Amino acid sequence: MTAMAGSGAAGRWAVGVAFVVIAVAIAASIYFLVPTVVSPGGDGASPSSSATRTPTPPPNEGGAPEDENEDATGPEPDDTASVTPFITNAVLAGDALSITVFSFVPGIAENGGVCRASVVGGAASEFAQGPAVLEVADTVCPPLTVQLASPGSEELQVRVEYTSAAASGISNDTAVTS
Repeated sequence: MTAMAGSGAAGRWAVGVAFVVIAVAIAASIYFLVPTVVSPGGDGASPSSSATRTPTPPPNEGGAPEDENEDATGPEPDDTASVTPFITNAVLAGDALSITVFSFVPGIAENGGVCRASVVGGAASEFAQGPAVLEVADTVCPPLTVQLASPGSEELQVRVEYTSAAASGISNDTAVTS
């Protein structure tokens, strides 16, 4: 029994050292792993987490803060992207007094633009316009119905113009179908 008592003290010392090593390992893993687990922008559980995170740039790329009231006129025309609206179909009505134009603007996805369909070579009053809307990855024009001053024929052509604060452009001329 005495031999066990002597080895018991050494065993308790070894178990104590093992617990200290395990506690240090847990503390070190928490210290090094928590900054990578904490979501960006979170308060974090560790004060050192902010020192190891990569800073996120501000939304305006570090420029001066934007003021909503600063310039209500929008960007200059030179600042707009060039786009080409695409006419999917232009249909002459049964009475030949209107054309319905279906179109979209590929390559730009935004709300707030305006689509305008007009008859190529037609009178200035022969046009229709409407607000474009974002649909998935493109901007879609509503069906635009151009009222004709006199009955038209299938030989007519139409074009669509798109304008917004960010982009503008004119489609290719497209033949009208019945």
